[in-house]
This record gives sequence, C-alpha cells and structure tokens, in this order.
Amino acid sequence: MKYIILILSLIFFNFQSQAQGRNINSRQNARSNNNLNQENKTRLSTEQKSYIKERNNVLKEKLDLSNSQRQKYDQLKRETRSKVMQIKNDDKLTKEEKKQKFHIILKDAKMKRNEILTPEQRKIMKDELEFRNIED
Repeated sequence: MKYIILILSLIFFNFQSQAQGRNINSRQNARSNNNLNQENKTRLSTEQKSYIKERNNVLKEKLDLSNSQRQKYDQLKRETRSKVMQIKNDDKLTKEEKKQKFHIILKDAKMKRNEILTPEQRKIMKDELEFRNIED
C-alpha cells in the first residue's frame, strides 16, 4: 500500500512539474510574440505605404507646385526624413528626448514648408492634413 501511494505521488508531482514547465514556456512565448507585435506596429504594411504615396501624389497635384517649389519641398522632405532617422537610430537618447527632438524637427520643417508655399497652397495643405486627421 505504501508503494502504491509513493508511486502515485511521484506520478502526480511529475505531471505537475511538466505542467509548470509548459506554463513557463507559454508565458515566455507570449512575451516574445508581444515584443514582435510591438515591433510590427511601427512598420507599415505595403498597402499602407501605397496609400500614403497615393495621398501624397494627390496632395502634390492639389498644391500645383512650381518647379522651384517642388525642388525645395522635396529637399525639405529629404532633410527632415534624414534628421528623423538619425534620431530614431540614436540609442543614446531616451524616448522622451527623442520625442522632444522629433517635435523640434517637425516644427522647423513646418515653418520652412510654409515659407515655400503660397497662402492659397498653405490653405490646401491645412485642409488636407485635417482630412487625414493630422495635427498641423
């Protein structure tokens, strides 16, 4: 009788330890999947990229930029994108510092953009950004 109780208790503890091991592994998998999901939230899908490109083309058509304006505007976009990527890839900065620097860069880009555009074009830009629910 003692042997039967001993064997049953060993089997019971063995099953319990295996279940705990699976539970720990499932928690670790859930954490790693959550990290991947967080990473993917910042990446745009192909459809999102094509939609953004299409909206930007529509905006350029609506603005009816002159050649000079188009060159300045494209140059401003390239410079702004470059600055943003430098900050984004700078591991020495905290999230808050990055956020502050992004804010400064975007504010500066908005001022430069407004210098490039005429008052009518600024109105079109403002309307388009409101349509997109982007705070200007």
